[in-house]
Amino acid sequence: MEEEKQIKIRRAKPEDAEEIADIFSNLYAKEHGYTNPEVVKKDIENPHISPFVALDNKEIVGHGQLRPPEYDFSHYENKGLELARLGVRTKNQNKGVGKSLVAALKDICSLENPGYIFADFNTATDYSQRAMKVIGLKPTVLFIGQTPDFTSIKQANSFLLGMKITEDTDGFVVYIPQEHKRLADLIYSSLGLKREIRKKASADLDISKFEEGLERYIRLSKKSIKNKNYNQNHVFINLSYPSAIDQIRYAKSRGLVVEGLVPLVRHEDGQRYDVLVMGYIPHLNLNYIKTSKGQNEKFADIIMEGMYK
Repeated sequence: MEEEKQIKIRRAKPEDAEEIADIFSNLYAKEHGYTNPEVVKKDIENPHISPFVALDNKEIVGHGQLRPPEYDFSHYENKGLELARLGVRTKNQNKGVGKSLVAALKDICSLENPGYIFADFNTATDYSQRAMKVIGLKPTVLFIGQTPDFTSIKQANSFLLGMKITEDTDGFVVYIPQEHKRLADLIYSSLGLKREIRKKASADLDISKFEEGLERYIRLSKKSIKNKNYNQNHVFINLSYPSAIDQIRYAKSRGLVVEGLVPLVRHEDGQRYDVLVMGYIPHLNLNYIKTSKGQNEKFADIIMEGMYK
C-alpha cells in the first residue's frame, strides 16, 4: 500500500506525550492511563522502557514500547520483555502502521535476545492481534473480565496474552487433569515445548493452606466484581507437583475457571515452573471477546468450552 511507504519509526520523545495520549484518547475510555499525557511522559522518561512512535508525513500515528513484563506472574522474571501500549490512530488503521511498529520492536527484541517475549491484547477487537502475528506470539492465557471497560462495550474488558519462548527448556513433568489436557497440548505444541503430562497422581502435599488462601482470594474477587465490575486478581497453580490436580479441582469446585497456562514462570527460588492460571470471573457476554482467525480463536474456544466442564 502507498501509505506503508510513508511510515517512519523513531524513538519517542517527552514532547511526543500529548500526541501519543491523543491517539489513545480515541481508542480507549478516559479510565485508561495512556489517555493522560503525564502517564505517557513518565514512561518515555523511564530508562527501563523503550518507546517508539510511527510517523506518516511527520504526524505521529502510532505508538508501541518494550518494557519489563508487568504481569502478576512475572515478579521474578529476568529474561523477559513485554511489547506493550500498541496503538494506532483510528484513521490510520489497516494501513500497515501496526505491522511497521511491531517489525521495529521485533528487531530491537532480537538485539536484546530475551528468553521470553510477552504481549497482551484487548479482545474488544482483533486488530492488534493481527498486527502482532509478525512477531510469532502464541496465545497462553485469556484474562476474562480483567479491567474496566476501556473500549465502551458495556462490560469489563478481557485480554489475550501471547508469548514467545526462545530458550530450550524441555524435560518437564507436569500434572494436569484430563479435562484440560487439550489446552495444555495446544500451548506446548505451539511454543515448541515437550512435556510429560500426567493426568492422575496421588497428592504429595496437604492443600489445606491452598484452600485457605483460595477462600481469601474469592472474597477479594467478589468484592472487586461488586464494586468495580471487574477482577484483576488470579490464582497461579504450580504444575510440577501431583497436588496440582487436587488444587485445580478444588478451585473449580469453588467457582474458578481455567484461563490459561504459562510455561516457565520464574519463581523466587530462581527455578522455572509451568503454572495454570485460574480466576473468579464476572458474568460477561462472551460474544464481546474477539479473537483473530486461527490459533487465537481456537485457543479462546477451548478456554470458553472449559468453563462449562
